[in-house]
Amino acid sequence: MHCAWCNETDVRHLKRTMNLEFLRARTLANVERVLLRAIAYNLVRLAMLRAADLRGIDDPGRVSFADACRWLSTANAAGVPLTALLTNPARRRTSRPRKLKYRGKNYGVLKTRPAPQKQVA
Repeated sequence: MHCAWCNETDVRHLKRTMNLEFLRARTLANVERVLLRAIAYNLVRLAMLRAADLRGIDDPGRVSFADACRWLSTANAAGVPLTALLTNPARRRTSRPRKLKYRGKNYGVLKTRPAPQKQVA
């Protein structure tokens, strides 16, 4: 479950933060564009890994991806240290009970008894 969540957030970073909306390509130029974004993604993840290592954080996924992108594009040249990257708080994933929702009909399930019918003579 946790690995699936990590994979979904990684794909979201590729699509939203790195502006790579479509991951498929047919022309050589688009294939090169996808490969360059993949290399840039790995570079950002390496910066996150080093920042987590320098700060003593056991999970590099807690370091902000968008902040690492900004650091690589601007702050690295300005001399801002890698330890200045934003870190998300450690959150504990709690398991919650699952509920099945019945969506087969347009009307809800009758939970009370209907009123008694009058006898017509």
